[in-house]
Amino acid sequence: MYATEFKTFIDKPFIEIPEYENFKGQEVRVVLLSLDNQKIEKSNNKLDFFDKYQLDISNFRFDRDEANER
Repeated sequence: MYATEFKTFIDKPFIEIPEYENFKGQEVRVVLLSLDNQKIEKSNNKLDFFDKYQLDISNFRFDRDEANER
C-alpha cells in the first residue's frame, strides 16, 4: 500500500492530488478531515434521513427461521 498525506485549502469542488501519477488508474480511499475546530453544521432533526429514504415493505415476508439459517 502506498499512502500520501497533504494539506490544502478547498476553494473549489476539485482538489489537485500531489503525486497523481502514483495513484493513476488505482482504486483509492479518500478521507477529508477539517483542521478547523468549528463543527460542520448538521441537521437538528435526526429523522430527516429516514424521511428522505422510505421503503415500501408491506409485501415483504419475514421468516425468522430463514433469516437465521447458516
